[in-house]
Amino acid sequence: MLTIARVAALAVLLAASGPTQAQERREGWHSGYQMGTSYAGVASNGGARVTFYCGDAKAAAANPAIRRGPSLEVALSKVSQRRGAAADLRFVVDGKATAIPVTAETVPDAVNFHWKPTARFDGKRMARLLAGLRKATALSVEVYGAQREIPLTGAADALSDELLSCD
Repeated sequence: MLTIARVAALAVLLAASGPTQAQERREGWHSGYQMGTSYAGVASNGGARVTFYCGDAKAAAANPAIRRGPSLEVALSKVSQRRGAAADLRFVVDGKATAIPVTAETVPDAVNFHWKPTARFDGKRMARLLAGLRKATALSVEVYGAQREIPLTGAADALSDELLSCD
């Protein structure tokens, strides 16, 4: 049974938690390490999320849920996957486009595009792209005719040289 004192205490707790929750929202690029995986990523206001991952080999050997090695995931909302269409995701960095071969996976409300190193686009090429992102002034991603602007705030700090060297 809720008493007036308990209702008042609950109201104070809820009011106090509001600003704390708002401060936890991250703006711009951020990076970290969780469950054997280093990551750096950003979400845009336009319904896009870009995240670079690097799964530690030892952690992946101990836990099959961890993807070993470097990878990239780009999630785009309101994009329809085209059956049979080539899935080359284009990163446009300061006006220069780089096509990255990806696989596409439709999930509720979005399409996720995944890159893993291949002979066509290996880790060295991705490392050069990351180096360019650290100095870039404009970034967008394009696929299936859709384009999303991606913020670069914090990219220089979040996208370290070591991000893709986890193998």
